Amino acid sequence: MFPDLLDKNIQPKEIIISEIPEIHLSEGIKKKLTEMFVEEENGYVKVSDFTTTVAIDKNYVFFPNQYFYLAILCKNYAEALFKYCDFFDNNVKNNSSLKEQIINQHFSNTKYTSFFNNIEDSKFFSDFIIGGEISSFRPGKNLVNGDKYRGTKDIFGSCILKKISIPDASSNYFGSIVYYLTKRNDLYSQLDSEIYQQIKNNNNFIKQNSVLSSTQHPSQIIYYGVPGSGKSHRIDEDTKNVPDEQKMRVVFHPEYTNADFVGQIVPRVDDGVDYRFKAGPFSRILKRAYQNIDKPFYLIIEEINRGNASAIFGDLFQLLDRDESGYSKYSVENLDINSYIRSKDNLYNDKEVPSTVKVGDTEWTEITGIRLPPNLSILATMNTSDQNVFALDNAFQRRWDMELVENKFLISNESSEDEKEKAKKQASAIIELPQANLTYTWQQFQSIINSIISEKSNSTELSSMEDKRLGCWFVKACEYESENKEKKFGISKKIFANKVLKYLWDDAFKFCHQEIFSAEIFDFENLQNIFYKRGFGIFSEESGIVNILNSLQSSDTTTQTPAEEASGN
Repeated sequence: MFPDLLDKNIQPKEIIISEIPEIHLSEGIKKKLTEMFVEEENGYVKVSDFTTTVAIDKNYVFFPNQYFYLAILCKNYAEALFKYCDFFDNNVKNNSSLKEQIINQHFSNTKYTSFFNNIEDSKFFSDFIIGGEISSFRPGKNLVNGDKYRGTKDIFGSCILKKISIPDASSNYFGSIVYYLTKRNDLYSQLDSEIYQQIKNNNNFIKQNSVLSSTQHPSQIIYYGVPGSGKSHRIDEDTKNVPDEQKMRVVFHPEYTNADFVGQIVPRVDDGVDYRFKAGPFSRILKRAYQNIDKPFYLIIEEINRGNASAIFGDLFQLLDRDESGYSKYSVENLDINSYIRSKDNLYNDKEVPSTVKVGDTEWTEITGIRLPPNLSILATMNTSDQNVFALDNAFQRRWDMELVENKFLISNESSEDEKEKAKKQASAIIELPQANLTYTWQQFQSIINSIISEKSNSTELSSMEDKRLGCWFVKACEYESENKEKKFGISKKIFANKVLKYLWDDAFKFCHQEIFSAEIFDFENLQNIFYKRGFGIFSEESGIVNILNSLQSSDTTTQTPAEEASGN
């Protein structure tokens, strides 16, 4: 629910005073801004071409219209901060049962924690409340002032001024400007679009300032790694503050085609039978991105190499080359997508489509070429160990940034406390065995198996074996009921056998069963039955697995904690 105010993707851009452009506002925007200030301040307002005057009580505030540009620079952060302020005003401020907990900072009390959907929201909101001059999460004035609350507008403004340093006598009013705009998202977005249009041709300015927001700098990344390393989770974390309607998720597989991805002509019954173009996920997210050019959109492709990616993209492959503005460098002609974008229907193209339609900021005609806009990013995942997959050719692959997701329980020490706690519980999860006196953690077993896979990879000169390693999240620890009906947290025998052992038998050690497993085991069913009786007695002495596990049991040795692993110590 609550966004992370430390998320680097929403932080305001650094101001370079010498590079701030002149801002000339259109008549339409000036009128809407005037209405906004009159409604908020109830006094004299004059929004001129380059400056603005606002009467506050008996005083006047004068500021240059560059303030509106600065407001755009912190738009993403302001919208995230406003969610906290709005929630406080509507749900917390007048709740007397919470006031005592908040003033005394009893944030672990159930009266406080039960008010939120999850632990993460509770933690984020308590960090927002504490805030203060030295807070990195929410700098600015303290929300609690003695036994009273400060107004959230005051808190909001002081926080924004800590994020955007303005060397001007009227700078205190800047926080109010951003606050008023954030309450009016449509106006904020129109202002964003208008100011961007003014400066987008100034390439030096754009390069210097990485202008406006991440929506103008699309990502095209393939996250790759071993199964269970957390590739999809990485994308989820990167896009967690993006509304669902601004994301489209697809899964490539051997039967997936260009028609599934882009769209196809299908019969439709509507006062008779006619044939219409039904848009696929690519065309739908493309249209949404053009309609809302000021917002970020994401096409997420899971398992990109399980389908024939080159065939699925077809001629759209050419769109993956982007220029400095973020648009596709080259366009392709596709009459069906063009017609769909000009249609009002959001799934099919209309029976009658106007020859010219303005979609967002772009005038679309019947001959407008298809390009990816700068606010549309494409993120994909790829398992490095999958069998029977399609290889990504060099021409396709070079148009992406490739990023390895390391096989670690915790990728970074900068992760949230909730993420750290999840990683710790996953690493220390006990594997259920028939021998109640034996306890091995998932991290211990996983690290031993992966070291043996790496050894086999080196000794057999089969480099692909290294890709068969077990990911830290290959199997997830959870609550389960043991045979004696006791509730436990860890990895149950059933899940371990059917997921982990099956993978080791069918995939990781497919060509060396005799070296790894006991000689009496001849098929997976036999392996599973013996595991239910003897636990890790399924492994051969030659494999060394049992000896290492026994040494861990006798010495109570543990592997690195997730935090140590993340820091590289």
